[in-house]
Amino acid sequence: MTFHGAFSPVYSRVLVPTAVVGGFLVFLVPANSGTVVVAGVLALVSVLAGAHLLSKESGLPPWAFLGRAANLVTLSRLVLLTASFALGLAGPQPLGLWMAGLLGVVAWLTDLVDGKLARRSDAAGSPPRLLGGWLDAETDSAGFLLASWTLASFPGVPGWVILIGLYRYGFGVLFRLIPWNFRFPPWFQQGSRIVAAASQVVLGFSWLVVLGLVPLPVTALVPALGTTVLLLAASFLIETVLRFLDFRRATGPQAWPGLLRSLVLYHHQPFRQTRLRRFYRSLLSPGDLAFDVGAHVGNRVRAWCALGCRVVAFEPQSSCRVLLDRWFGEDPQVTVVGEGLGSSEGRLLLRRPAGNPTLASFSGTWIADLAAVPGFQSTRWSQQEWAPVTTLDAAFVRFGIPAFIKIDVEGFEAEVLAGLSVPVRALSVEFVPGALGPALACLDKLEALGPYQFNVSLGESMHLLWPLWLDGPALRAYLESLAGGDRGGDLYARLRTSQK
Repeated sequence: MTFHGAFSPVYSRVLVPTAVVGGFLVFLVPANSGTVVVAGVLALVSVLAGAHLLSKESGLPPWAFLGRAANLVTLSRLVLLTASFALGLAGPQPLGLWMAGLLGVVAWLTDLVDGKLARRSDAAGSPPRLLGGWLDAETDSAGFLLASWTLASFPGVPGWVILIGLYRYGFGVLFRLIPWNFRFPPWFQQGSRIVAAASQVVLGFSWLVVLGLVPLPVTALVPALGTTVLLLAASFLIETVLRFLDFRRATGPQAWPGLLRSLVLYHHQPFRQTRLRRFYRSLLSPGDLAFDVGAHVGNRVRAWCALGCRVVAFEPQSSCRVLLDRWFGEDPQVTVVGEGLGSSEGRLLLRRPAGNPTLASFSGTWIADLAAVPGFQSTRWSQQEWAPVTTLDAAFVRFGIPAFIKIDVEGFEAEVLAGLSVPVRALSVEFVPGALGPALACLDKLEALGPYQFNVSLGESMHLLWPLWLDGPALRAYLESLAGGDRGGDLYARLRTSQK
């Protein structure tokens, strides 16, 4: 039962809330025919909504995954299981119990049928595989939760049986914190498949026993169910360790704590992605090209992809680049470039504090200025690496002229703009009140490039400070008034002729 899933807002927008709410409810609500039907319908709606969102993010037509026979068989598994459990809990009438047992057996057997249909369809080359593996995993997880919940409602079955269904969602939320996909060792892949298959057999057989269709006492199930709980726990714990070790190895022993902090800060704050998408809709349209200069852990990349934009993510920091490659390396909307940007092409020394990759910078002057700012006085930029650097003009030749550029490079913003000789529709640059020199130099450069107007977003508020955009002198007066302050942000610039 390995957790596979794209780094996608689907998990935060649909599956994680559904799983968390469902996990609490199964402890509070007794399983009966009515509650099982409600739970089954909610599970089916959640899986359908997730598949729909993933198909849209993949550029497929709405509900395209329903055009594949294997996917329809997969979805039928939830319907059959829901009907089976509802009939089994409805009452003791023999016909109903036999129907419940039959539907349950047929439901678990569909796991073999959809696999064969998928392989046959893939071998024929038509239709293309549409979310099949993802859909199968989510459907099986919902089925396990329904099965363990209904089993636990029968007299003689211990309540801890429900762990069989909750493991996947509990660990799924944990894996969401580090959405780190990699190729698992063959021994683990095979072992996890065996554990998953054995768990299905145990659950299916237990269901027949509690219905009275197999002449065994319910207490005889306890050893098998207990072994299943332990094997699933071991499988997920081993997967957690493998994920963490690979994350640590790939990002580096000194970088991973800071990257984990960045993941929580930039990807897991509630509604952050919603605010980003809402904010950037005023600057970007579907199909636009956007440059993320200083992409860090890719929260802007995610938001812009969700808006239908093409993204070039520039990130010279090797540990962050590993993350971006893992998440977006196969996404046709995204190009990850392991280079920084500056006034000329070459190589520069990138310095960062240990444990805080957010503050990586090419600018020694900015680092020195920031040392006098409260809150940064104890910061030491002790880690360093050489990184290749190109220019915006050279990037335009390679990738095209973007509709928007986000520049967040810790005091090196003016050098990035020095490599730009033509105006772009809109852009943003970060500023820090304690080190305003780069921001003021950026303002000079932009005024020389074209008729820009300006606004400010403080911190990560994703909200413009003024309803009306300012001219250059007004922005300069505002920035100079911040000297010695402690709240930075981003200044936004747009050409007067490019308002959306």
